[in-house]
Amino acid sequence: MRYDDQFKMSAPLRYTLCTIGGKWKPSILWQLSSSDPAPVRYGCLKRGITLNVSHKVFTEQLRELENDGLITHTNMNGQSLHTEYYLTEKGRFIIPFIHYMRDYGFLFGNVRTALPLESTKGRWEGKSIIYEHVCPTNPELSLQITFNIGIDKETAASDSSLLDFHHLINASEPDKATSSDESDHE
Repeated sequence: MRYDDQFKMSAPLRYTLCTIGGKWKPSILWQLSSSDPAPVRYGCLKRGITLNVSHKVFTEQLRELENDGLITHTNMNGQSLHTEYYLTEKGRFIIPFIHYMRDYGFLFGNVRTALPLESTKGRWEGKSIIYEHVCPTNPELSLQITFNIGIDKETAASDSSLLDFHHLINASEPDKATSSDESDHE
């Protein structure tokens, strides 16, 4: 494949990563999705993320999300001190990815939070978690991600040790040292 073709094929991925990339953008989107469709005031949104982010950086991240069309804001009573933020319809289509990324981090990042996996924003269906968004004005336009984790919600809730996928992944991968030694002797 030529470099030009590779570049064109990866452009949508780069666009998506630039749109949601940034230290606080995924967290902002997560917070807004938690209250959607209700608005979130600037102060509540910032406190929900962390107190360690500066006003300048946080505002820049909000502006970038707004410029990319994922969020919008309104000034209550025409005052900038009372700003409320909302997800746009375009922003709602990225939310299943944000929820999937949270659960992916939970399963593979060796990070356990106060919110267990069974509290996922996805919908449990057997041994899978389904993340989806359907456009309310055009139901034919939808996004669905299926994450087959191999255990059901009740099992995940009763035995969290089953959610440690590191040993399962490592056991399923061939031993790299052994395979390279064998290829040297052929």
